[in-house]
Amino acid sequence: MKQTIRLFAIALIAFGFSVNSFAQQDCATAVDVTVLPYSASGLTTVGMLNDYTSADACLSASMDNEDYVLSITPSSDMQINVELSNTELVTSATIPMANLGLFITEGCHDVGTCVAYVDDVQSNPALNDVNLTSGITYYIIISSANALLGEATNVNFDIDITKNAEDDLAVTSIEGIVSDCGLTTLVIGCNIENLGLNSQTGFDIYFDVDGTGPQTAVYSGTLDPGATDYFEFATPADVSGVGSHTVEVGIPLVTDENLTDNTLSETVVNMPVYSSFPASEDFETNNGYWLTGGTASSWEYGNPDELLPELVINSANSGDNIWVTALDGTTNTSETSYIESPCYDLSGLLLPTIEFYTWVNFSLYGNSANLQASIDGGATWTVDLYTFEETDTWEEVYLQSAELVGKSNVKFRINYESGFLAAEGLAIDDFTVKEAVLTDVGVVALHGPNSGCGLTATETISVVVENFGAQSISDIVVDYSLDGGVTWLSSPEIISVTMVPGETYLYNFTQTADLSAFETYDFVAKTIQPGDEDHTNDELTANITSQETIIISDYTESFEAGNG
Repeated sequence: MKQTIRLFAIALIAFGFSVNSFAQQDCATAVDVTVLPYSASGLTTVGMLNDYTSADACLSASMDNEDYVLSITPSSDMQINVELSNTELVTSATIPMANLGLFITEGCHDVGTCVAYVDDVQSNPALNDVNLTSGITYYIIISSANALLGEATNVNFDIDITKNAEDDLAVTSIEGIVSDCGLTTLVIGCNIENLGLNSQTGFDIYFDVDGTGPQTAVYSGTLDPGATDYFEFATPADVSGVGSHTVEVGIPLVTDENLTDNTLSETVVNMPVYSSFPASEDFETNNGYWLTGGTASSWEYGNPDELLPELVINSANSGDNIWVTALDGTTNTSETSYIESPCYDLSGLLLPTIEFYTWVNFSLYGNSANLQASIDGGATWTVDLYTFEETDTWEEVYLQSAELVGKSNVKFRINYESGFLAAEGLAIDDFTVKEAVLTDVGVVALHGPNSGCGLTATETISVVVENFGAQSISDIVVDYSLDGGVTWLSSPEIISVTMVPGETYLYNFTQTADLSAFETYDFVAKTIQPGDEDHTNDELTANITSQETIIISDYTESFEAGNG
């Protein structure tokens, strides 16, 4: 029995020694960092023992608890960054607050020299741009201060150690990329920065459009570490093809140690200029080269999901694709957005006409949308054309604008502003710009005769004619029939007047009508105007009933033979 207890005690001692040997960490057992960048997660000072204190190299109270130690011996002079992330204080303190410590020393902390440290933050400490000398061993230590009432603390953390590149040139922005109509070429410029530790002179820089091949130039100056400059290419970029173009700018420095910032890309859209009309866009081939903008924009191009039961705007007016504020849900809160059309040269139109279909789903309060036009290519928006209102389905909008007459650089914009409550907003489809109907005239009313008694064989037919067209019209050809259009006048008549757009005119036919027979006449009057562009409004139909006048002292009608 005594032998068993003795063996168990020896085993416990051995086990305890093994745990301490594994957990204890100091300069002799430091994690050796041999390759940069270095990254590790899920680390902790718990169980690492407190080998170094505020009396050591950096003289910091944030080294008074257990320590996690790493070592690094650079093979060349370098500059490094050490960053902790996801730090979490581990303590049973009443007030769980304490500063964290991140230290770098040349030589071990208890005998070496403090190189850099941060000890006054409670989360995610970092040391940047720390210079290390080739062949010297440095130690990185993570520790923590005591809590407010003196209780011990530990820290859990992730760590990243990176090396500042000797050679690192970056393209920080591309300039001169502006989407517009009728583009041919663009002058490309860029901002560049030297993020490395070495100066750079006479290096190549290029741009490439749509992967067609780099256009290379030489930066002939000297860019010192930390310096920035603007560079502009002498050769313009060809973006003459209609549609989207990807412009890439890059610096192919062979010795560059950080390839993540060498290149930058931007998209430019060359929008078409429409000058032949009608110009119709059904959005089936592509998005029509319309662009989105504004704040918190929810505008999307595509096919709404008709299978979503909660979706109101769930189909296109024609085909599959539309522009809509959110294809599968509601618009964004605090949204002030727009979609903007390509350009239109309307200088050849007598009266520009805009025709499109819209489906509007607004909330009870706050939503608004309107259609505006710009006459200077989008620089200003001064022509208000239409204010959207709630609809139950797709509805046609038909507009004419005298303000756009003679304008050669016109764009259209649909603006949307969200409300307090969720809504789907609005959609558009089948957007057309065209000439107004110039020649369009029709009969709109029968002025006489009316149904009644005593109609004769020589009744004068009077009709009202209206000019629906956008231009004046003269010598309007008219005709009428009394039998539903089977027979007409022997020769149509001509109204020898000039009618301005929107004008109506009362015309009395010279050829009279025989309405003496007691019956109902299927009256039809129509215009037969050469060049009329809309025949849906040419005709007017009416019934004229000629009734018998009966003079008798006693009259009886049984209504057996007819309606009397």
